[in-house]
Amino acid sequence: MKTGIGAVRHIIAVHSAKGGVGKSTLTVNLAVALAQNGAKVGVMDTDIHGPSLALMLGDETRPPLVEGQKDAVTPINAHGVYFVSMGNLTDERVPLIWRGAMVHGMIQKFTNHVAWGALDYLLIDMPPGTGDAVLSIGQLLPISGAVVVTTPQGLSLTDTRRGLHAFQQLKIPLLGLIENMSFFVCDDCGDARPLFGDGGGKALAKQLDIPLLAQVPIEGGVCEAGDQGTPLVKAFPDSQAVAAICAAAERIQQALAQDGAVAAFDFEWREMHFHERVSEPPHLFPANERVPVQAVWQVATDELGLQWTDGVRSVLSVRKLRQNCPCAVCVDEFSGERKLQPEDVASDIRLVRVTSVGRYALGLVFSDGHDSGIFRFDRLRRLAEA
Repeated sequence: MKTGIGAVRHIIAVHSAKGGVGKSTLTVNLAVALAQNGAKVGVMDTDIHGPSLALMLGDETRPPLVEGQKDAVTPINAHGVYFVSMGNLTDERVPLIWRGAMVHGMIQKFTNHVAWGALDYLLIDMPPGTGDAVLSIGQLLPISGAVVVTTPQGLSLTDTRRGLHAFQQLKIPLLGLIENMSFFVCDDCGDARPLFGDGGGKALAKQLDIPLLAQVPIEGGVCEAGDQGTPLVKAFPDSQAVAAICAAAERIQQALAQDGAVAAFDFEWREMHFHERVSEPPHLFPANERVPVQAVWQVATDELGLQWTDGVRSVLSVRKLRQNCPCAVCVDEFSGERKLQPEDVASDIRLVRVTSVGRYALGLVFSDGHDSGIFRFDRLRRLAEA
Protein backbone atom coordinates (compact mmCIF):
# COMPACT_ATOMS: atom_id res chain seq x y z
CA MET A 1 0.00 0.00 0.00
CA LYS A 2 1.44 3.36 -1.08
CA THR A 3 1.90 6.03 1.60
CA GLY A 4 1.83 9.80 1.19
CA ILE A 5 -0.64 12.32 -0.23
CA GLY A 6 0.04 11.76 -3.94
CA ALA A 7 -3.48 10.45 -4.62
CA VAL A 8 -5.30 13.19 -2.66
CA ARG A 9 -7.28 15.48 -4.94
CA HIS A 10 -7.78 18.47 -2.63
CA ILE A 11 -6.11 19.46 0.64
CA ILE A 12 -8.08 21.94 2.77
CA ALA A 13 -6.47 23.75 5.70
CA VAL A 14 -8.89 24.62 8.54
CA HIS A 15 -7.34 27.30 10.72
CA SER A 16 -8.08 29.71 13.52
CA ALA A 17 -5.73 32.47 14.60
CA LYS A 18 -7.06 32.10 18.16
CA GLY A 19 -7.70 28.98 20.24
CA GLY A 20 -11.10 28.06 21.66
CA VAL A 21 -13.21 29.15 18.69
CA GLY A 22 -14.36 25.63 17.76
CA LYS A 23 -11.94 24.97 14.88
CA SER A 24 -11.51 21.24 15.56
CA THR A 25 -15.25 20.74 16.05
CA LEU A 26 -15.94 22.40 12.72
CA THR A 27 -13.16 20.43 10.99
CA VAL A 28 -14.68 17.13 12.11
CA ASN A 29 -18.21 18.12 11.16
CA LEU A 30 -17.20 19.57 7.79
CA ALA A 31 -15.41 16.27 7.06
CA VAL A 32 -18.47 14.21 7.99
CA ALA A 33 -20.71 16.51 5.94
CA LEU A 34 -18.45 16.11 2.89
CA ALA A 35 -18.43 12.34 3.37
CA GLN A 36 -22.24 12.31 3.56
CA ASN A 37 -22.25 14.09 0.19
CA GLY A 38 -20.51 11.03 -1.28
CA ALA A 39 -16.87 12.19 -1.10
CA LYS A 40 -13.98 10.14 0.25
CA VAL A 41 -12.58 12.28 3.08
CA GLY A 42 -9.63 12.24 5.47
CA VAL A 43 -8.59 14.47 8.36
CA MET A 44 -5.01 15.07 9.52
CA ASP A 45 -4.86 16.42 13.08
CA THR A 46 -1.76 18.64 13.08
CA ASP A 47 -2.78 20.44 16.26
CA ILE A 48 0.02 18.45 17.89
CA HIS A 49 -0.12 20.10 21.32
CA GLY A 50 -3.91 19.87 21.59
CA PRO A 51 -5.06 16.82 19.60
CA SER A 52 -8.79 16.26 19.94
CA LEU A 53 -9.95 14.34 16.87
CA ALA A 54 -9.61 10.91 18.49
CA LEU A 55 -12.09 11.96 21.18
CA MET A 56 -14.46 13.78 18.83
CA LEU A 57 -14.58 10.88 16.36
CA GLY A 58 -14.93 8.29 19.12
CA ASP A 59 -11.88 6.12 18.34
CA GLU A 60 -8.73 6.40 20.45
CA THR A 61 -7.11 3.15 19.23
CA ARG A 62 -3.68 3.16 17.63
CA PRO A 63 -3.68 3.25 13.80
CA PRO A 64 -2.74 -0.14 12.30
CA LEU A 65 0.60 -0.63 10.60
CA VAL A 66 0.69 -1.01 6.84
CA GLU A 67 1.42 -4.65 6.08
CA GLY A 68 5.10 -5.16 5.32
CA GLN A 69 6.08 -1.60 6.39
CA LYS A 70 7.32 -0.92 9.91
CA ASP A 71 7.18 2.88 9.69
CA ALA A 72 3.83 3.39 7.94
CA VAL A 73 0.26 3.32 9.24
CA THR A 74 -3.25 3.13 7.85
CA PRO A 75 -5.58 5.95 8.95
CA ILE A 76 -8.46 5.06 11.27
CA ASN A 77 -11.98 5.12 9.82
CA ALA A 78 -14.71 6.62 12.02
CA HIS A 79 -18.11 7.96 10.90
CA GLY A 80 -17.07 7.55 7.27
CA VAL A 81 -13.92 9.69 7.70
CA TYR A 82 -10.28 8.56 7.69
CA PHE A 83 -8.05 10.28 10.26
CA VAL A 84 -4.78 10.31 12.17
CA SER A 85 -4.10 12.22 15.38
CA MET A 86 -1.49 12.39 18.13
CA GLY A 87 -4.42 11.51 20.37
CA ASN A 88 -4.15 7.98 18.95
CA LEU A 89 -0.39 7.77 19.46
CA THR A 90 0.16 9.09 23.00
CA ASP A 91 -1.34 8.68 26.44
CA GLU A 92 -3.59 11.61 27.40
CA ARG A 93 -1.63 11.97 30.67
CA VAL A 94 1.64 12.65 28.83
CA PRO A 95 2.10 16.35 27.96
CA LEU A 96 3.50 17.08 24.49
CA ILE A 97 6.22 19.62 25.30
CA TRP A 98 7.83 19.74 21.86
CA ARG A 99 10.01 22.24 20.09
CA GLY A 100 9.10 23.46 16.60
CA ALA A 101 11.47 21.08 14.83
CA MET A 102 9.80 18.08 16.49
CA VAL A 103 6.37 19.33 15.46
CA HIS A 104 7.64 19.79 11.89
CA GLY A 105 8.95 16.21 11.94
CA MET A 106 5.63 14.79 13.11
CA ILE A 107 3.74 16.70 10.40
CA GLN A 108 6.15 15.18 7.88
CA LYS A 109 5.37 11.71 9.26
CA PHE A 110 1.63 12.33 9.05
CA THR A 111 2.19 13.38 5.43
CA ASN A 112 4.64 10.77 4.17
CA HIS A 113 4.12 7.73 6.42
CA VAL A 114 0.33 7.41 6.35
CA ALA A 115 -1.41 5.40 3.61
CA TRP A 116 -4.04 8.04 2.81
CA GLY A 117 -4.99 6.45 -0.49
CA ALA A 118 -7.21 8.13 -3.08
CA LEU A 119 -9.13 10.86 -1.23
CA ASP A 120 -11.33 13.58 -2.65
CA TYR A 121 -10.57 15.85 0.31
CA LEU A 122 -7.97 15.82 3.07
CA LEU A 123 -8.82 18.35 5.79
CA ILE A 124 -5.95 19.63 7.93
CA ASP A 125 -6.91 20.57 11.49
CA MET A 126 -4.19 23.18 11.94
CA PRO A 127 -2.71 24.50 15.19
CA PRO A 128 -4.14 27.87 16.26
CA GLY A 129 -2.07 31.00 15.75
CA THR A 130 0.51 31.84 13.11
CA GLY A 131 3.57 30.01 14.45
CA ASP A 132 6.13 27.86 12.67
CA ALA A 133 3.77 24.86 12.46
CA VAL A 134 1.58 26.88 10.09
CA LEU A 135 4.66 27.71 7.99
CA SER A 136 5.65 24.02 7.98
CA ILE A 137 2.22 22.94 6.74
CA GLY A 138 2.14 25.67 4.09
CA GLN A 139 5.51 24.54 2.78
CA LEU A 140 5.04 20.77 3.06
CA LEU A 141 1.57 20.39 1.59
CA PRO A 142 0.08 21.56 -1.73
CA ILE A 143 -2.96 23.13 -0.07
CA SER A 144 -5.91 23.77 -2.38
CA GLY A 145 -7.40 26.39 -0.08
CA ALA A 146 -7.90 27.51 3.51
CA VAL A 147 -11.03 27.81 5.63
CA VAL A 148 -10.62 30.22 8.53
CA VAL A 149 -12.74 29.96 11.69
CA THR A 150 -13.55 32.91 13.94
CA THR A 151 -16.14 34.11 16.44
CA PRO A 152 -17.98 37.45 16.22
CA GLN A 153 -16.12 39.15 19.08
CA GLY A 154 -13.63 41.89 18.27
CA LEU A 155 -10.51 40.25 19.76
CA SER A 156 -11.04 37.06 17.74
CA LEU A 157 -11.58 39.09 14.56
CA THR A 158 -8.33 41.01 15.10
CA ASP A 159 -6.38 37.76 15.43
CA THR A 160 -8.26 36.26 12.48
CA ARG A 161 -7.16 39.12 10.25
CA ARG A 162 -3.53 38.24 11.04
CA GLY A 163 -4.17 34.60 10.19
CA LEU A 164 -5.75 35.52 6.86
CA HIS A 165 -2.74 37.62 5.93
CA ALA A 166 -0.44 34.70 6.81
CA PHE A 167 -2.20 32.52 4.22
CA GLN A 168 -1.97 35.29 1.65
CA GLN A 169 1.79 35.46 2.21
CA LEU A 170 2.04 31.69 1.69
CA LYS A 171 0.08 32.05 -1.60
CA ILE A 172 -2.68 29.80 -0.28
CA PRO A 173 -6.17 30.72 -1.60
CA LEU A 174 -8.82 31.57 0.96
CA LEU A 175 -11.95 29.50 0.43
CA GLY A 176 -13.81 31.53 3.01
CA LEU A 177 -14.58 32.41 6.59
CA ILE A 178 -16.81 30.52 9.04
CA GLU A 179 -18.17 32.51 11.96
CA ASN A 180 -18.76 30.08 14.83
CA MET A 181 -20.90 30.76 17.91
CA SER A 182 -22.66 33.47 15.91
CA PHE A 183 -25.78 33.46 18.06
CA PHE A 184 -27.77 31.39 20.54
CA VAL A 185 -31.30 30.26 19.72
CA CYS A 186 -33.55 30.26 22.77
CA ASP A 187 -35.25 26.89 23.23
CA ASP A 188 -38.39 28.51 24.68
CA CYS A 189 -39.04 31.50 22.43
CA GLY A 190 -36.88 30.77 19.37
CA ASP A 191 -35.20 34.17 19.46
CA ALA A 192 -31.63 34.43 18.12
CA ARG A 193 -29.42 36.16 20.67
CA PRO A 194 -25.85 37.22 19.78
CA LEU A 195 -23.72 36.45 22.83
CA PHE A 196 -20.28 37.46 21.49
CA GLY A 197 -21.07 40.41 19.25
CA ASP A 198 -23.07 40.67 16.06
CA GLY A 199 -22.04 40.63 12.40
CA GLY A 200 -18.28 40.81 12.91
CA GLY A 201 -17.49 37.82 10.69
CA LYS A 202 -19.71 39.10 7.91
CA ALA A 203 -18.06 42.54 8.04
CA LEU A 204 -14.54 41.02 8.00
CA ALA A 205 -15.37 38.76 5.04
CA LYS A 206 -16.72 41.76 3.13
CA GLN A 207 -13.69 43.88 4.04
CA LEU A 208 -11.24 41.23 2.81
CA ASP A 209 -13.41 40.23 -0.16
CA ILE A 210 -13.68 36.54 0.77
CA PRO A 211 -16.84 34.40 1.07
CA LEU A 212 -18.63 34.06 4.39
CA LEU A 213 -19.24 30.32 4.24
CA ALA A 214 -21.53 30.08 7.28
CA GLN A 215 -22.67 31.63 10.53
CA VAL A 216 -22.95 28.67 12.91
CA PRO A 217 -25.13 29.13 16.01
CA ILE A 218 -24.38 27.75 19.47
CA GLU A 219 -26.16 24.44 20.04
CA GLY A 220 -26.71 22.96 23.48
CA GLY A 221 -25.64 19.46 22.44
CA VAL A 222 -22.32 20.33 20.77
CA CYS A 223 -20.07 19.59 23.75
CA GLU A 224 -22.01 16.51 24.78
CA ALA A 225 -21.91 15.04 21.26
CA GLY A 226 -18.18 15.74 20.91
CA ASP A 227 -17.35 14.19 24.28
CA GLN A 228 -19.33 11.09 23.34
CA GLY A 229 -17.46 10.72 20.04
CA THR A 230 -20.44 11.49 17.81
CA PRO A 231 -20.07 14.48 15.45
CA LEU A 232 -22.84 17.06 15.63
CA VAL A 233 -23.78 16.38 11.99
CA LYS A 234 -24.76 12.85 13.00
CA ALA A 235 -26.09 13.53 16.49
CA PHE A 236 -28.40 16.45 15.59
CA PRO A 237 -28.94 16.33 11.81
CA ASP A 238 -31.97 18.64 11.91
CA SER A 239 -30.38 21.44 13.94
CA GLN A 240 -29.64 24.96 12.67
CA ALA A 241 -25.93 24.46 13.34
CA VAL A 242 -25.78 21.35 11.16
CA ALA A 243 -27.69 23.11 8.39
CA ALA A 244 -25.08 25.90 8.44
CA ILE A 245 -22.15 23.43 8.46
CA CYS A 246 -23.59 21.40 5.58
CA ALA A 247 -24.14 24.61 3.59
CA ALA A 248 -20.49 25.54 4.20
CA ALA A 249 -19.35 22.09 3.02
CA GLU A 250 -21.33 22.48 -0.21
CA ARG A 251 -19.84 25.94 -0.83
CA ILE A 252 -16.32 24.56 -0.29
CA GLN A 253 -17.01 21.77 -2.80
CA GLN A 254 -18.32 24.25 -5.35
CA ALA A 255 -15.33 26.56 -4.94
CA LEU A 256 -12.84 23.71 -5.38
CA ALA A 257 -14.73 22.28 -8.36
CA GLN A 258 -14.36 25.63 -10.12
CA ASP A 259 -10.68 25.96 -9.20
CA GLY A 260 -9.67 22.43 -10.30
CA ALA A 261 -7.31 20.04 -8.53
CA VAL A 262 -3.95 21.36 -7.39
CA ALA A 263 -1.01 19.33 -8.64
CA ALA A 264 0.49 17.20 -5.85
CA PHE A 265 3.60 15.24 -6.78
CA ASP A 266 4.86 12.37 -4.67
CA PHE A 267 6.66 9.39 -6.19
CA GLU A 268 9.64 7.15 -5.64
CA TRP A 269 12.42 6.90 -8.23
CA ARG A 270 12.91 3.54 -9.92
CA GLU A 271 15.80 1.94 -11.72
CA MET A 272 15.17 1.89 -15.49
CA HIS A 273 16.87 0.02 -18.32
CA PHE A 274 19.63 1.84 -20.19
CA HIS A 275 17.48 2.59 -23.28
CA GLU A 276 14.19 2.97 -21.40
CA ARG A 277 12.57 6.41 -21.55
CA VAL A 278 9.17 7.81 -20.63
CA SER A 279 8.93 10.81 -22.95
CA GLU A 280 5.27 11.64 -22.26
CA PRO A 281 4.00 12.52 -18.77
CA PRO A 282 1.79 9.71 -17.46
CA HIS A 283 -0.76 12.20 -16.08
CA LEU A 284 -1.51 15.89 -16.60
CA PHE A 285 -3.16 17.95 -13.88
CA PRO A 286 -5.62 20.61 -15.11
CA ALA A 287 -3.94 23.94 -15.78
CA ASN A 288 -4.04 26.10 -12.65
CA GLU A 289 -2.74 29.66 -12.57
CA ARG A 290 -1.44 29.15 -9.02
CA VAL A 291 0.79 26.17 -9.92
CA PRO A 292 3.06 26.56 -13.01
CA VAL A 293 3.45 22.83 -13.72
CA GLN A 294 0.94 20.19 -14.81
CA ALA A 295 3.21 17.15 -14.54
CA VAL A 296 6.45 16.00 -12.92
CA TRP A 297 7.69 12.52 -13.82
CA GLN A 298 10.71 10.25 -14.23
CA VAL A 299 11.91 10.34 -17.83
CA ALA A 300 14.91 8.01 -17.40
CA THR A 301 17.13 6.65 -14.66
CA ASP A 302 19.00 9.96 -14.60
CA GLU A 303 16.45 12.47 -15.92
CA LEU A 304 13.45 14.34 -14.46
CA GLY A 305 10.67 15.73 -16.65
CA LEU A 306 8.42 18.76 -16.08
CA GLN A 307 5.41 19.82 -18.12
CA TRP A 308 4.72 23.56 -17.71
CA THR A 309 1.25 25.07 -18.00
CA ASP A 310 2.34 27.15 -21.03
CA GLY A 311 2.99 23.94 -22.99
CA VAL A 312 6.78 23.89 -22.64
CA ARG A 313 8.31 20.56 -21.62
CA SER A 314 11.66 20.40 -19.78
CA VAL A 315 13.99 17.49 -19.08
CA LEU A 316 16.67 17.98 -16.40
CA SER A 317 19.53 15.64 -15.58
CA VAL A 318 19.62 14.45 -11.98
CA ARG A 319 23.33 15.30 -11.75
CA LYS A 320 22.63 18.87 -12.85
CA LEU A 321 19.92 19.16 -10.22
CA ARG A 322 22.26 17.93 -7.50
CA GLN A 323 25.03 20.29 -8.65
CA ASN A 324 22.62 23.21 -8.41
CA CYS A 325 21.03 22.43 -5.06
CA PRO A 326 20.08 25.79 -3.46
CA CYS A 327 20.19 24.73 0.22
CA ALA A 328 22.48 26.31 2.84
CA VAL A 329 24.69 23.19 2.86
CA CYS A 330 25.50 23.66 -0.83
CA VAL A 331 25.42 27.47 -1.12
CA ASP A 332 26.63 30.11 1.36
CA GLU A 333 23.40 31.89 2.31
CA PHE A 334 25.15 35.24 2.88
CA SER A 335 27.63 35.51 0.02
CA GLY A 336 25.83 33.24 -2.46
CA GLU A 337 29.12 31.43 -3.10
CA ARG A 338 28.70 27.78 -4.05
CA LYS A 339 30.16 25.38 -1.49
CA LEU A 340 29.44 22.24 -3.52
CA GLN A 341 31.76 21.93 -6.51
CA PRO A 342 30.22 20.37 -9.64
CA GLU A 343 33.00 17.78 -9.94
CA ASP A 344 32.23 16.56 -6.41
CA VAL A 345 28.86 15.17 -7.54
CA ALA A 346 29.11 11.53 -8.63
CA SER A 347 28.28 10.83 -12.25
CA ASP A 348 25.91 8.02 -11.22
CA ILE A 349 23.89 10.16 -8.75
CA ARG A 350 20.18 9.26 -8.74
CA LEU A 351 16.99 10.52 -7.18
CA VAL A 352 15.25 8.50 -4.47
CA ARG A 353 12.00 10.46 -4.07
CA VAL A 354 10.23 13.50 -5.50
CA THR A 355 7.57 15.34 -3.48
CA SER A 356 5.63 18.60 -3.62
CA VAL A 357 6.63 21.43 -1.31
CA GLY A 358 3.54 23.58 -0.94
CA ARG A 359 2.39 24.99 -4.28
CA TYR A 360 5.71 26.46 -5.30
CA ALA A 361 8.51 23.88 -5.22
CA LEU A 362 9.74 20.28 -5.28
CA GLY A 363 11.57 18.45 -2.53
CA LEU A 364 14.21 16.10 -3.96
CA VAL A 365 15.89 13.25 -2.09
CA PHE A 366 19.14 12.12 -3.75
CA SER A 367 20.92 8.78 -3.60
CA ASP A 368 23.86 10.33 -1.71
CA GLY A 369 21.46 11.02 1.21
CA HIS A 370 21.07 14.74 0.52
CA ASP A 371 17.47 15.89 1.06
CA SER A 372 17.51 19.49 2.30
CA GLY A 373 17.15 21.29 -1.02
CA ILE A 374 13.85 22.98 -1.91
CA PHE A 375 13.76 23.51 -5.68
CA ARG A 376 11.33 26.32 -6.49
CA PHE A 377 9.49 25.94 -9.80
CA ASP A 378 10.81 29.28 -11.08
CA ARG A 379 14.38 28.13 -10.32
CA LEU A 380 13.78 24.81 -12.09
CA ARG A 381 12.47 26.69 -15.15
CA ARG A 382 15.58 28.88 -15.27
CA LEU A 383 17.81 25.87 -14.79
CA ALA A 384 16.10 24.05 -17.66
CA GLU A 385 16.49 27.06 -19.95
CA ALA A 386 20.14 27.74 -19.05
